[in-house]
Amino acid sequence: MYDGRRLSRLLGVFLLSFGACLTLSALGSSRSVSPAVMGRYSPVLAVSMILILLALAGVLAFAMLRQALFDRALSGVAGRPLLFELLLSLTLPVALFLWLFRPVPVLGRTTLIAGLILVPSGLCLLLAGAATRVRTRRALQHAALILGSLIVAMVAGELVCRRFMPRLVFDPRFRLRPHMSYRIEVDLPGISPGGRVTTNSLGLRGEEPPEDFDGWLTIVTVGGSTTNNFFLDDSHTWPAVLQTRLRRELPETWVGNAGIPAQTADMHVILIRDVISRLRPDYVVVLAGINEMGPIIRGVVPSHELLEEGGLRNWLFQRSSLVQALYLLKKVHLDGAVPVTACESFPLDTTRLQGPERSLPEDLHEVMPLPDAYRSSILEIARACREAGSVPVFLTQPLLYEDNEYWSGVASESVWLGGSDTLLSAASFWLILQTLNGDMIEACRDGGMHCFDLASHVPHSTEMFWDCMHLTEDGAELVGGLVADFMLREVVEPPPRVGRS
Repeated sequence: MYDGRRLSRLLGVFLLSFGACLTLSALGSSRSVSPAVMGRYSPVLAVSMILILLALAGVLAFAMLRQALFDRALSGVAGRPLLFELLLSLTLPVALFLWLFRPVPVLGRTTLIAGLILVPSGLCLLLAGAATRVRTRRALQHAALILGSLIVAMVAGELVCRRFMPRLVFDPRFRLRPHMSYRIEVDLPGISPGGRVTTNSLGLRGEEPPEDFDGWLTIVTVGGSTTNNFFLDDSHTWPAVLQTRLRRELPETWVGNAGIPAQTADMHVILIRDVISRLRPDYVVVLAGINEMGPIIRGVVPSHELLEEGGLRNWLFQRSSLVQALYLLKKVHLDGAVPVTACESFPLDTTRLQGPERSLPEDLHEVMPLPDAYRSSILEIARACREAGSVPVFLTQPLLYEDNEYWSGVASESVWLGGSDTLLSAASFWLILQTLNGDMIEACRDGGMHCFDLASHVPHSTEMFWDCMHLTEDGAELVGGLVADFMLREVVEPPPRVGRS
């Protein structure tokens, strides 16, 4: 016996009970995200709650009703090598890992993470109250050694990652990694078989920004994969063509490509506020619309998995190369993300529509979960650009599909966006996208923003698109030229020529 032993047991029972209650509260207020689960709880969630309740009830019953047996059982457990030490040393690292990487969505709840820290801490206090003084001291020494070794390993891992991984300039949510270089070998119609995809010191596709940034005409293009043009060589993307065409009239022009696959309009708002605002280019050219189609086809309100804005978690992601490397491993091995290394063949799917198409209303806004969301997002993008000191320029989204008899009988490739390719024809897909394009035009007219109806100027031809939405080299050449002409005609004033009065 030694002083504090009883207090240690009481405090341990309290922390264990409080931690279990926090855990149950987090699990009980959660809902399953699995579409196969019809009720509130999935089997795993329900079984977890039942096991926690049974374990808590058992611990409390032994502690209160069978104290001698409880102490004997704890003494046996506390005397086992390493168990006590592992509980002491690994509780915080494991909780930190779960908090950072969230292998399951429910781990995003602070109450659950707190519970997962308090429960092992309570067990440690119970074991400390049942162990001898020598055993407790030895356990603390071993735990300190294990924890210190983990810290040394993490510091070494951080140094190695910083040596071999380029440091991010901007928020890690946007995957704008600097100085990357890919050699791409593709077998796609309308695209050269070999090309190079690189990023500059900012993580954008394109040339390095000019040293005299304020003295040049500077443009950043924002959008999804139809802006990024990943499978095209650096020189063939439409933002690169835009820069080349503008330089014929304005030699000191720089265009940075900030297109990020799968980004939606509300994600563009965050990108502009967190990234573009630090660059402050003269113009932000936004090509949007295609990634808004996914929620419409699925009939759900959009949800995103970006890190929260601000906070300690985002701070760690932005500054730690080790955390970024572990996050990439988690996305591949736990979330099932597929690293793209090559694309040998991805032919356009023109499968005929099987069965009757789902009926659509005359006003296609009725199929949208939030009919006014896209217009609101366009206005929010414009507001964010102006706050960043940039002028917004919007482009409607072109597509291979069109509203005619042929495409009315072809199943749309909506499977790209999480939908079914048997319920919606390609013609209907285009009509819904055109509704969004119309919303963009209307929002720009109401808000006094520049808008170019690019969709109406790009032919619905396989010469322009290698699939239903992504541009070939000829398509990118046409789009870059069209946008440059619009910019010179409606947006940017050309410099005065020599001899002009």
